[in-house]
Order: sequence, then structure tokens, then C-alpha cells
Amino acid sequence: METLEADMLSREDEIIEERKKAIEQKPFTDPDVRSLFHVLCKKWDNDSMDVRFLARADYEKELTGAKADDPNAGGKKVIIRIPEDVETSEMEKILESVGKPENARITRREVESPKNELAGFLFRRGNKVLEQNMPYDSIKRAAKNALLSWKNGEKTLREAFRVEALRSELNEVKKTGDIRAIVDKEIEIADKIQMVVREYPHLDNSQHPAEMIQNKKINCRGASLLGGQILSDIGIKYLVGDLPRHSILVLCLSDGTLEWCDMRAPQYNDFITDEMVTGISKTGAKLSLKDAVAYSKDPTPDGLMFDIVGDEYRKKLSWVKKGQRQFLTLFPPELGSQMQVLNGVAFELVDLGINEIDETKKKTYFRQAVEACKLSTAYEPKYEYAYNTMGEALCKLGQYEEALKAYQSSREVNSMNTPCHYGLGEANFALGRKKEALASYKKYLEIADEKSENDWMIKNAKERIEELK
Repeated sequence: METLEADMLSREDEIIEERKKAIEQKPFTDPDVRSLFHVLCKKWDNDSMDVRFLARADYEKELTGAKADDPNAGGKKVIIRIPEDVETSEMEKILESVGKPENARITRREVESPKNELAGFLFRRGNKVLEQNMPYDSIKRAAKNALLSWKNGEKTLREAFRVEALRSELNEVKKTGDIRAIVDKEIEIADKIQMVVREYPHLDNSQHPAEMIQNKKINCRGASLLGGQILSDIGIKYLVGDLPRHSILVLCLSDGTLEWCDMRAPQYNDFITDEMVTGISKTGAKLSLKDAVAYSKDPTPDGLMFDIVGDEYRKKLSWVKKGQRQFLTLFPPELGSQMQVLNGVAFELVDLGINEIDETKKKTYFRQAVEACKLSTAYEPKYEYAYNTMGEALCKLGQYEEALKAYQSSREVNSMNTPCHYGLGEANFALGRKKEALASYKKYLEIADEKSENDWMIKNAKERIEELK
């Protein structure tokens, strides 16, 4: 046991060192990094900010000659000037000058970087925009009548929810000290939020604040982001739950219990029990519900992954094949949502690249996608979906050795996720490594559920196997 614990801690130190090396380069000299942040500004903040990356001399000159930009001025675009060689401590001061919330920084130990700081700032700002401006007129009238106050000139979901009133109601119950009553009130409010959020029309690529507000549509990530913001504003604690191709929230109720809370599917609400939880902790000890509850009280950026036992898991996630790993990873609210949104941005950039005709623009989209994935994995090196998206973008760029590393990282996190095996097959095939490609394609088909997998991927894997025999 001591040897296993030492090996795991040693590997964790190696990961930290790898992450540190990855962010030691000057953060904003690459034009694709710059353009990525302009993309993020638009998606998260509806283009109300002007982010300018400048050489140090130009930065000093422009800053000296510029009038102070008032981020609170009505309707005025916020300008953020950033020197190319900025360090984390300087970045923090720059962001504080344009209204970075106090004490909002997530502790990421030794892996802080200017890019992390800027991404975090944009994300928090986008969340605020979402909370204050999300409309509700795309929700069916019956749901509005039953669940919202909307006939007195309310313009946003926050107003129609009467968030301040709900917060006051919960606080009054908390004053009684009656834990059972407090938990009942928390569940009542959370259920109401779920029943409203589920009524928004679904759109796969509508998961960023500015897009959600414009489209009035959301997907699972958007639902978790929107529902979580309202829960947080009312004073109900939660964690972001990361699942195979899905996002949920896990309520952290006042009596120490944890509840599975899917903002798109309230019918699957379920208390997490000790019988459901299995797995091994970083120290080699067996995981239990006690570990999950302890994590909920003091969440860390590393996240907590454990497996869920029972057929109910696949009822909630019908695309998970019997025999595939049934896991749930918990993250602190801001960090978990930010990672998922970053990967959503990367996925959309890959999609844009695939459909782009102009070769220069195509490569730019793919490089931006890689940068978005690097940001996401710098926060959490066990985020398999980001590695898969990164691998796909690198394959599109013809950087197959780098793609192999990305897919291998995904496989290390979860060997039962199918995209990493398909991606390993594609990268090895492109490199002429027939034996390795054949093994990866076979592994992909072995664990892939043909009812839920991409038909073209299944067909291509089978054709490749025949070709490689």
C-alpha cells in the first residue's frame, strides 16, 4: 500500500511539473492564442470587452497615453490592455483594475498562469452577464404560469424567479436551526429551478452565456451553468458533476447528503448512497460516500472521481454501454463549469475548421481549439474530453505524434472512453504504424455501442481493420 501511495504521489508531482513547463512560455505572443481570447470574449461576454495584447514598450506607451477606462460606465466597452510578457501577479493587478471580483480566484497550486487568470476573469464576467440577462420568453406559457412571476414587467429569468425572495425564505428557515426543514427548503427551491431550466429549448451548441441569451436555448452544460448560477445566488451549495458526454450538478445539502441533480432531467434526481460509490483514492484506499461528502465540504481543483454502481446509471445516461465505466467526477462550481465550457469552445472550433473552405482559416480554427484544450487541461489534467478534442484538432493539423500524446492522456484517465481508442487508431494509421492502429481500432469496436456511436466512425474503423489485416 505504501509503495502504491508513493507511486501515485510521484506521478502527481510529475503531472504538476509537466503543467508548469507547459505554461512557462510567453503566453500571448502566439497570434492564435490572441484570437482565441477574442473568441472567448464574444462567446462569454457578448463582445462587450476589447482585449488588447501588446509588446511591453507599446503597452507602457498606450497605458500612459490612455484615459482611464471606466468598466462601470453605462454601455461602454471595457478595454483590457495586456503586455505579451505578462506574469501572473501583474495579470491579477490588470484584471483587478477592470473589476475582477475579490476572492474569486481559484487555487491551482503551482500551475497558475496569465492565460488561466484571463480565462477565469472572462468566465466569471460571462456568468454575471448570464445571471443578469437570461430571458425566459422561450419557456412554454404553462410552465411560466406554474413556476414564475412574469406578469409584472419582469424581463429576465432572475427577476421572474424572485431570487431575492427565495434567498430570504431560505435564510429564514436556516435561522431556525432545524436541519430537516432547511434541507426540505433547499430541495424545494432546487426542484423549482430544475423544472424551469428543463423547459428551455435544446440546442447542442448553445452553452456559452452570450449565445444562451441570444438563442434562448441551452444544452446540458448550459443548463448546469444557468441552474448553478441561480442556486449559488440563492445560497444553495453544489458541485459540478462531469459524466460521459454529459454535465449535471450535485447538490450539497445542509445535512451532509449529496443529490444527483440533472438540470435537463429532474426525473433522475437521486440521493447518492454508499452502495453506489466505489473506486480507489489517490492514497490507494477504497472510496466511499464519506470521501465524496468530505470533498463537498472542502473541494479542490483536482476533482474527485469515483465509480457509480447499478443499472440506474445507464437509465440516466442511456448512451453508456453495459460494461463501460460508470463514473462521476466532482469539481468546484466555477472550475468544473469553466472546464466544460472551454471544451465546448474547442469542440465548436474544431467543427468550424472541418466546415471551413479556406485552408488558412481552417488551420487557425484547429490551432485555437488546441489552445482552448490546453487551458482546460492546465486546470485539470484528468479531463478526458479535452484531450480527445485536442487529439482531433492535432490530427486535422497533421501533428500526429502530438495527437497520440493527447489521446494517450485521455486513455490514462479513462480507458473505457471510446473516442481515445478511435483517435489512437487514426493517428497511428496516419503515421504508418499498422500494428498499433489495428489494435486501437479493434479496442474501439470492442467497447463502442453501435446504437450511440457515430455511424461514420464505426464504418471507418471496420474498413481500416480490413485494410490492415
